[in-house]
Amino acid sequence: RVAALWRQGKIYDLNKLIPKGTEWTNLSSAEAINNKRCIAGIGTISGKGHAFLLAPVVLQKLTFAPLHAIGGQFVVVQALLDGDAPFALDIEAKLTNLSRVAQLISSVATVREGARSAEFRIETQPVDAPQSGELEVSFGGTSLTTRLTIKPR
Repeated sequence: RVAALWRQGKIYDLNKLIPKGTEWTNLSSAEAINNKRCIAGIGTISGKGHAFLLAPVVLQKLTFAPLHAIGGQFVVVQALLDGDAPFALDIEAKLTNLSRVAQLISSVATVREGARSAEFRIETQPVDAPQSGELEVSFGGTSLTTRLTIKPR
């Protein structure tokens, strides 16, 4: 038996998530998953059966390029995870209070398997005065919110 996760039509062997250098040798069954994506199950460590808990990667921070948004330019937002994605993961974003001057090119970005980040592009319109709003990025039941100000040229 092998502990596995079924996600978006694919089966993932959870044994591939065992950290190197540990005494875990086999995750034989996955019994439960919660809304924060923690997986509990039964496996073998040091030759004995034992319960395990796999904790997911989480959003760590957001970075912007350029650091200051100028109206009429694109802004690239990078969402960083605290570890490598065990498989492709989708991260969602939304803008509030900026609908007239900024638009997400896509509200979903995918972190590729083994990667630690995904990017969102925001298209901004020229402004006569600074315009501020919120960017919220969410993933796995957690979210990060930051203020985004678009300034005139």
